[in-house]
Amino acid sequence: MSALDDFREKLRNVKPTNNGFRASCPVPGHGRRRGDVNPSLDFGTNPEGKVWFACRAGCQDEEVLEAMSLGFADLYERNGHSKKNGSRKPSASWEIKDEYGEVQAIHVRFDRENGDKDCFWKLPGEKKWGLKGRKLDALPLYRCERLKDRPEDVPVVVVEGEKAADALAEVYPDVVGTVTGASETPGQEALAVLRDRLIVLWPDNDDPGRAHMQRVAQRLGGIAKEVRVYEPEGTPDKGDAADHPAVHNNDPATLLVEWTKAPKVEPEPEAAVPFDPEDPRGLTAALADAVTRRHHFARDVGGLLYVYKDGRYVPEGERIIGTGIKRILAESNASVKWSTHRVREVTAYIRTDAPELWPTPPADWVNVLNGILDLESGELLPHTPDFLSPVRIPVEFDASAECPAWDEFVGEVFPHDAQDLAYEIPGWLMVPDTSIQKAVLLTGEGGNGKSTYLTAVHAFVGEENTTNLSLHKIETDRFAASRLIGKLANICPDLPSDHLTSTSTFKAITGGDWIHAEYKYHGGFDFKPFSRLVFSANNPPRSSDASYAFYRRWLVVPFDRTFGQSEQVPREVLDARLADPKELSGVLNKALAALRRLRKTSEFSESTSTHEALADFRITTDPFSVWLDRNTVVGPEAIVGQDELRRAYNEFAEDTGKPGMQPQAFGRAITRARPDVQRSQRMYKGEPNVRVYVGIGLRSGVGEDL
Repeated sequence: MSALDDFREKLRNVKPTNNGFRASCPVPGHGRRRGDVNPSLDFGTNPEGKVWFACRAGCQDEEVLEAMSLGFADLYERNGHSKKNGSRKPSASWEIKDEYGEVQAIHVRFDRENGDKDCFWKLPGEKKWGLKGRKLDALPLYRCERLKDRPEDVPVVVVEGEKAADALAEVYPDVVGTVTGASETPGQEALAVLRDRLIVLWPDNDDPGRAHMQRVAQRLGGIAKEVRVYEPEGTPDKGDAADHPAVHNNDPATLLVEWTKAPKVEPEPEAAVPFDPEDPRGLTAALADAVTRRHHFARDVGGLLYVYKDGRYVPEGERIIGTGIKRILAESNASVKWSTHRVREVTAYIRTDAPELWPTPPADWVNVLNGILDLESGELLPHTPDFLSPVRIPVEFDASAECPAWDEFVGEVFPHDAQDLAYEIPGWLMVPDTSIQKAVLLTGEGGNGKSTYLTAVHAFVGEENTTNLSLHKIETDRFAASRLIGKLANICPDLPSDHLTSTSTFKAITGGDWIHAEYKYHGGFDFKPFSRLVFSANNPPRSSDASYAFYRRWLVVPFDRTFGQSEQVPREVLDARLADPKELSGVLNKALAALRRLRKTSEFSESTSTHEALADFRITTDPFSVWLDRNTVVGPEAIVGQDELRRAYNEFAEDTGKPGMQPQAFGRAITRARPDVQRSQRMYKGEPNVRVYVGIGLRSGVGEDL
């Protein structure tokens, strides 16, 4: 029996969760000696093979083990498996190679005890997980390197995923797998390896799988010689090629016969674009006309060209124009006319007539992967290039989807009285509405879920819709503001604790006001950003701005729980669970409900926890103003000696381990914090010509012994 089984047998009311199990805590005094009425002991195994556990009500580890008659040694497997034996091993790993056999990415899978799986990516030679900004649709097809020496007159079968491709390859060698998942589609570059081949698309037996292959079929237009879609009868629900009897029986002949009977799909080929190098309007106009027949372009307020792609406008207009001109001239045997100068001329020609992207996209619509969602009616409409927006969140709308992994994570890391915020924040971010005039700051020590939550929110909002600028960079870098154009959010984990000398840009962004921006090597311009600012910090930065206008713009959410090493799910595994496409569809449903609440109340669901966190934030970032609030009074008759007030503050600073202030610095601080206070010289406490502050005084009992 394993250590986990031993541990589980000693508990009552055991139920599985996404991260392991939950049971009644065995500590006799738990719950004010009423016993654990609501199961609160979470437990499972970590990648090192050790049993982890945590009582959500705060019972100590030693108390739990004593109540179970166990010791810490009992938490390890009896075969000696421990941290020294390494991390949990993956159940499968696939190298994704390009057509020349060079490894471009590695896809790794971990299987869970409950039958679920976690998959994530890394680049070759990298220790850390992630693709570092590389898009899934740009990755090669799995096994595509094996096609280069294969005859072109035999069918190439395309399946979804590496596992199905490996299973079918045991029977039939000419098979490739998409690696994007059902929610995305391989790009033209990835599919180019299938040019002039006979293609059989074999979708998974579910709606997302069929929709995935239909999109692949359309994208193969103008590439493949022939496309068929094979959907055999009798495939189990959610089954794939690996479940077909002919695959199990090693019977490729049957498959070849069935494939030839599969219905053909006629992808819409790229329309031939008329182009005459001798057009009397001139070569520039002729090329611009040919390019714009193939693509829709728009420009932002700074003049940057965007091109319509997969339901939204992306800032790749100049590149598409350049490659388009090169292709058009090559097809017309006129490549000699290509030059970088010609590309610049055509780009300027197209930019002149391109429509301008909406300064702020409509707030009553959400552009999602599978259409444009009308927030009023709930209707999902098809994408159209008339929707002049660069924003599309990478989530499919599915009204029945749920998000159990998010729910469990939120329950563990958010304050109990502020858990609605976990869905209000993504709901607020997914529409370009700045009317709430807030920035979000997650605070707390490390290892408490702040960065994991921000990574999950980033996955929901989409990398293409976010930037990650620090508040300091936004305030000081003149090129930083231009990076906010067309972005829903600026999400910056681990905000530096350096002193913040200016807050004017911060106030303008949160207030929905105009700001100045500049593209490098171009002129400056003004625009209204709709990007919302989201940060996390262990130690928030101190600010020179002590105004009410600064602090009222913050929503501070405390992350107070610290997870021990033994109870932490590996970060890459948890990130993968929270970014799962089905989870994100469930998050979208909760975010839509939260957005409806936000629009009714025009404010976040702040609570005692968030109010206290804001107060702590202010004390941390501006202790001087807080001291003035607590120890002074204001009014036209109030008066205090300048040195007396400074000595009173410096005594407080010395008692609390903070640096005191010299007279000049103290005078500047008073002017900043209390601009209405006047300086004067007058009779004070029986002494003539004393330097005093008028309009402020010490509260009774403060500084009387000085």
